[in-house]
Amino acid sequence: MKGILTCVFLLTSFTGVFAQQIYQSTEVETAANPGGGEDVFNHFIASNLRPPIKSSFRGLKGRVFVNAVVEPDGSLSNLSVLRGIDELCNKEAIRVLSLYKAWKPAIIKKEAVRQAVVLPVVFKSDPVESYDSTLQSLVHYFDKKGGSNRIDDQKNRRCIPVDDFGFINGDVLFQEKEGTKWLTKFSVPLKKEEFWKQINENGEADSISAVSLSTRNEQSNSTIYQVLQRDQKGMILDFSEYAEDGKITLSKSFFSTGAIREMTIYGNDKHQHFHWYENGLLSGIVEMTDDVFKRPLTSIIKEFYDRGGNQLVKNGNGYFVDQGNSIPGFDGTGEVRNGVKEGTWIAKSKDSTLLYEEFYEKGNLTKGTSFDKGEKFEYTEVEVMPEFSGGSAAMYRYLSQNIKYPKDAAKKNITGRVFTTFVVCEDGTLCDFKVLKGLHESIDNEAVRVLKGMSGKWEPGWQRGKKVKVKFNLPINFQLQ
Repeated sequence: MKGILTCVFLLTSFTGVFAQQIYQSTEVETAANPGGGEDVFNHFIASNLRPPIKSSFRGLKGRVFVNAVVEPDGSLSNLSVLRGIDELCNKEAIRVLSLYKAWKPAIIKKEAVRQAVVLPVVFKSDPVESYDSTLQSLVHYFDKKGGSNRIDDQKNRRCIPVDDFGFINGDVLFQEKEGTKWLTKFSVPLKKEEFWKQINENGEADSISAVSLSTRNEQSNSTIYQVLQRDQKGMILDFSEYAEDGKITLSKSFFSTGAIREMTIYGNDKHQHFHWYENGLLSGIVEMTDDVFKRPLTSIIKEFYDRGGNQLVKNGNGYFVDQGNSIPGFDGTGEVRNGVKEGTWIAKSKDSTLLYEEFYEKGNLTKGTSFDKGEKFEYTEVEVMPEFSGGSAAMYRYLSQNIKYPKDAAKKNITGRVFTTFVVCEDGTLCDFKVLKGLHESIDNEAVRVLKGMSGKWEPGWQRGKKVKVKFNLPINFQLQ
C-alpha cells in the first residue's frame, strides 16, 4: 500500500484469429486511444491500482500484459492475460483496466469499429518492511514509551492483520515478548458498523447498505492505520489511511462500479484533491487549505476537464462549466483566474431557470443573488455555518454547567467522549439527535439530554442568502473531577 506505483501506457495490435468485426491498429484509419490522453489514462490506472501486498512485500517490479478489445462505446471487452506476474496481480490488472470506459474507438469511414489492443499494467513497489508474511500482518516494533526500536531489540510490537491487498481485516494486537513468546497485552478490536450510505451517481441520489470497519486506540485517541467502508458485496466505497501519529495521509472514494471517484493526498497545510467522472476521465485537480474543523477555507483549482476530456482550465486559468461533479469550492459557471473565481458566475437548473448570480474579485465574493420561487435573496457569503449563541466558548460553558454525570458511570469510573450528531433547523431549534459513538448507556442518554436543552439557543446556518438545515457533529467530553 505504501510502495511507489507506476503504470505505463502502451498501445499495440496483436496477431491471432478474430471475428471479422475486430480490427488491428494497422487496419483502421484512426486507431483507438484513451480519451483525455495517455497521461490522464495512466493517472487513472495508477490511482485505482491496488498492488497485492502478498505479492509485493519483498518489492515488486513487473508488467501484466492484457489482451482486450476497444468497443465503439469506449469500453473494453474480451480482457485476458497475455503474460502476467501471478494470479493476484493478473486479476488486479484486468480489474483496473476494465474500469476505464472513456476510450476513443477506432474509426473506419467515419464509423466507430472494434479494435484489438494489448495493454501493459506496470506493478512497481518498494519492499514493505513491516509486513510479516507468516502472521499476515503489518508488524511495528517499539519501546515502552512508544518510540522506534531496533528489530534486534524486539520487546514490544503492534500487529495489524491485513488481507492480500493490505486492507485491515482483524483486531490490532499490542504484544510484549516474554522469553521466546509474544504475549498479547491488549487489543484494539476491529469495529464493524452497518449504516446507510448516500451516493449520487449520474445525477441520481440513492442510499445503499454499507459497513464501516475501523480500529481506534482510545488510549491515544487516534485511528490505527485505516478506515474502510464496503458495500454488502464487499466492494470498497471509501478508505482512508493514517500515519503512526494518527493523522490522515490519504483518502479515496469510489463509484459503485469500483472506479475511483475522489482522492485526497494530505499535507501539513495543503491537500491535493483529485476528482474523476464515472467513465474514468479526470475531472479536476484542486489544492485545498483546511481549518481546524477540516472544512475547506480555500480551494485553488489547478486543472479542469469537461465530460468529453477537453481541458477548460490549465495551470489555474480558463473557464469552469458545472458538470455536476462536486469539485470542492467550485460550482456554477464562470471564469477562473490564478486558480480562483473571477467576475460573474451563474448557475441554472436543468430547465435553464436562473438559480443564482455571483460576482467575484480574486476569489472573494463581493455580491450574490439567489432566486427561489419568485423570491430574491441577497448575500455576501455563500455559506454560513450554524453557531451556538455566544460562540464556541459559550457552548462549552453551557455543556460543563449542565451535564449531570450519571452515578452508575461515575462509580465505574467511565470517562471519555461521546460523539453526537444533530440538525440545526432554520429557526435555531435542534432535531434528529443521534449518538455516533457512545461510552455507556447512561452517559449517552445524558449527552442527548443536554443537547436537547440547547435547542433554540443556536443561530441557524445560511446558504446563498437562505436559512437552511445543517447537520452538526459534536463530541462531548465526560471527565470526572
